[in-house]
Amino acid sequence: MGARNWISRLPARLLEIAALPRWIRQLGVHAREARSAPLPPMAVHLVALLGRLDLHAGFVVDIGAGDGIAVSPTLPLFRSPAWRGLGIEPDPDKFCRLSVAFAFRDPGLSLVRAKVTPATVLDLFRACRVPERLEVLKLDIDSYDLFVLEAILAAHRPGVIVMEVNEKIPPPLYFTVLFAEDHAWSGDHFYGCSIVAASTLLRPAGYVLESMQFDNAYFVRADLANGRVADLPPADAFREGYVRRPGRRRLFAHNADMDDLLEMSPEHALEAIRDRFRAYHGRFILEREAPAGGGMSETPGGRGRVDHE
Repeated sequence: MGARNWISRLPARLLEIAALPRWIRQLGVHAREARSAPLPPMAVHLVALLGRLDLHAGFVVDIGAGDGIAVSPTLPLFRSPAWRGLGIEPDPDKFCRLSVAFAFRDPGLSLVRAKVTPATVLDLFRACRVPERLEVLKLDIDSYDLFVLEAILAAHRPGVIVMEVNEKIPPPLYFTVLFAEDHAWSGDHFYGCSIVAASTLLRPAGYVLESMQFDNAYFVRADLANGRVADLPPADAFREGYVRRPGRRRLFAHNADMDDLLEMSPEHALEAIRDRFRAYHGRFILEREAPAGGGMSETPGGRGRVDHE
């Protein structure tokens, strides 16, 4: 019986084996692209910003590094021997590509396959010897990003922070996914935090909002920004960096069913988002504007305060 079952699965196994050469070739192409592929716009912006700040070397951490190439702001830093760093990615397929892409950087770049949470991020940083005042932090985990960032800021002071924000949620609305150990992005519009929520956490911590580039917000530590980078109000950054950005409707066509929020009053947008996220009741904070005190508590594990949605 066992032999017959194995034989019945043989065609599928042969197909898997036959696909190996193509998979290996794809990894080879990926490795070459890590050295030579054109930089995505968000990476071009980061390089220009670092130039304005006179930061040409240092330590970079990328949480949610993906495959290291596609839409990666840190690609030019991971390529350069002037930069040491840490790349973290939980997805096994993406991590495989990431490892192949930057094998040439060993030992200057550490790559770790791990899921990052508010409770684990500092232990991971300590294990990988991340300096307190690292130069660049990039964060994109499609979930409770705000609470991971809050945990990092308790012990580290990045010079530049690039974080994905949920570009669907317009100012002045405050939105964030709450931390839950079992949370995983479902591929829909429910993830991350709004630009207002990110600014509400980072401004009191001593950061200025340099710009919003589509769905990425760029923050600079105030001592580095002094005289070189202006602090934009979140509404201005959102309007110029997303709403009025050329090509937005084409590049973010998947947001078509959320674009009506851009034309609504804050009160109507608040109700519309509550309705669209009703399947996630109790798993997010959504308010008309930034709450007093930043809207996050000191509860263990960075879970955050009681949901007000």
